[in-house]
Amino acid sequence: MDCKYKIDYSVHPKYRDVKVPLLKKFIANISFVWSSIISFLFLFKGKQFPAKFNNQELKNLPDKYQQFSNDGVLGIVDQSLSNNLKNILEQKLESHREGLKPNSERRLADCIKSITLKTDACCLKEIEGQLLKNIEFKEILDLYFMGGSPSLRVALIHINSENDEMVIRHSSDDEFDDELSLFHVDTNLNTLKCMVYLNDVMSIENGAFEYVKTSHLDYDFFTFLNRRVIRKIKAFERDLLSKTKLMSLLKIFRKKNEFTDFKKDSELGCFITKNKKTFMNPHNLVVFNPLGIHRGGRVFKGERLALQLVFCCDDLSWRII
Repeated sequence: MDCKYKIDYSVHPKYRDVKVPLLKKFIANISFVWSSIISFLFLFKGKQFPAKFNNQELKNLPDKYQQFSNDGVLGIVDQSLSNNLKNILEQKLESHREGLKPNSERRLADCIKSITLKTDACCLKEIEGQLLKNIEFKEILDLYFMGGSPSLRVALIHINSENDEMVIRHSSDDEFDDELSLFHVDTNLNTLKCMVYLNDVMSIENGAFEYVKTSHLDYDFFTFLNRRVIRKIKAFERDLLSKTKLMSLLKIFRKKNEFTDFKKDSELGCFITKNKKTFMNPHNLVVFNPLGIHRGGRVFKGERLALQLVFCCDDLSWRII
């Protein structure tokens, strides 16, 4: 991997002073290696993987897929899709809104309601049917999983508003640069995701989705596996316990999938600022490779209703195991 930015938590101002006893480090690393082995085995239990095209093959594919393959993301305009999905989910949206915790207590997980095959398979099928009516989306889905049989496995309803106070904070003293808050990569291999706005997102202040173009190419399997295990053991958060877990590990294992801790003038921050693309009106459907750096932005104005959809070929790929 020829990564365009370097990350070293040993010199990071929020991590370098975290001290961990030697014995605790030893136990933590043994546990981490064991978790990595388990995750590795589960990752390859699924038999179908996204298609890989060489440069010559890619040139013969549709322009939209070439753009998606190169950038890792594609914005699509389909307002009828948003309207239809909002009608389908009307009762679930209302129920989710009524169940939200008060502003001062609400966390990120409280803003998200999941729909799975186990909880409502019929609803997932109805949502999937609406997506597949969009020719651009279906073309990307078919080519991305060439020879596979992908389907919608999870739908996540997001309700975020300017009234959210503690939604993205991991502790009471959690401080961060809003220019980089919420930027992350996913730890689910062999998945394709899309974000559908269910209301108008007219500006970045409305919490517009952002993607760092070409960042889906800046990883290797070792990095991915490390990030997956870090996520699994909850060493990715920004409270003291999570920081201690991360700094207990050998330097080569410290690969978080969440980048809120960095500032916009850092090497990573400069890369994100230079390459990020913001998706808002008229684009209301965003298809993206989740291994690239992305975020659903903080909402500083109004409310954002969005539906995040996860497509894959098996029921293991999207899980954190």
